[in-house]
Amino acid sequence: MKNNYFLKTTALLVLVLLSFSSLNAQVRIAKLDPATNSVTLKNYGSTNVPISGYWFCNFPAYGQVSSMTSVASLDPGEEVNIASSINFAVADGEFGLYNTNSFGSSTAMEDYMQWGSAGHQRESVAVAKGIWTAGTFVDLAAPFAYSGSGTENGAEQWITFRSVRISKLDPSTNSVALKNFGSSTVDISGYWFCNFPAYGQVSSMTSTVMLNPGEEINIASSVNFAVADGEFGLYNTNSFGSDTAMEDYIQWGNAGHQRESVAVAKGIWDAGTFINVAPPFEYTGNGSQHGVAYWSTLGIEDFEQVGNITLYPNPSNSILNVLVQTTGGNSTIEVYNILGEKVISQELLSAATKIDVSDWNSGVYLVKISSDNGEETKRFVKQ
Repeated sequence: MKNNYFLKTTALLVLVLLSFSSLNAQVRIAKLDPATNSVTLKNYGSTNVPISGYWFCNFPAYGQVSSMTSVASLDPGEEVNIASSINFAVADGEFGLYNTNSFGSSTAMEDYMQWGSAGHQRESVAVAKGIWTAGTFVDLAAPFAYSGSGTENGAEQWITFRSVRISKLDPSTNSVALKNFGSSTVDISGYWFCNFPAYGQVSSMTSTVMLNPGEEINIASSVNFAVADGEFGLYNTNSFGSDTAMEDYIQWGNAGHQRESVAVAKGIWDAGTFINVAPPFEYTGNGSQHGVAYWSTLGIEDFEQVGNITLYPNPSNSILNVLVQTTGGNSTIEVYNILGEKVISQELLSAATKIDVSDWNSGVYLVKISSDNGEETKRFVKQ
């Protein structure tokens, strides 16, 4: 009797564990852009997972992962972006991730989502799996990003993925860094900066038109920011009151700025919250995460390595090296102190320039490089 009881208890425990593990798959769909058929898978677990035997399914089409990528397994926390051989409809569709090609099996299903409407072919499999609620769907604009930790399921865990985000901001120098966290190239020439009531189009601030996946660009903003208290909205058009046009948003020093309500409606900011650390600011998230929790203070050295200009050493008490990656015609270098007074102004004759700063007063200086390609400003600290 005791042996039977022990065996039954053990079997029940195994079933429970298997059930739990099946509901919380290690490898999940992390991002999906149906416009480009781009899929990102991520391992949210603690062990390496082979994915070469996994399958994509968008009924009635399907394809094996091994035919789409050379990546055979994912380490814990690792992501892989895959150009899917399965086509998706932008407005209305579904996507199932399977560990075998038994597409009607809830045991084989690893993850699932549907958008645009409910009732797609594999919804019932996901419902049986316990990872989707019947009749629900992601009711947002594509591309999509999973915002959970790996254990949460359902339509409410999905958000619109904004691939180009504000990655750094130094309000004291009006320096803005944008980064493409997505998997496809994005045209940013039509983007706008907004700090109510001031605004400006990105194309008027930089000659860079396209941002490749993972690329970051530093921009000398024509829109001025207040160091102690302000806001910054990034838009894809100049419809500044539209949450559809807003791409990203931050506010610091205080809450309740003019465009906070737009960001709240967009679902990328919590009302009444603001960044409460010293500038310059740096975004620390993965591109799909939003809010004050993902902003921290950025070191000067980090910001000065972004863009076309490199300043080193920074800080310095003797020599400042200015390295320009690409120089245009009529290039000049100007340095201003914190009072706005011009310290030096000279023609930039080569990509590498040395400046003797030993006689300068200690403090913060702005180094401005201008050419036919535009201008860029960086901050330098004299010790």
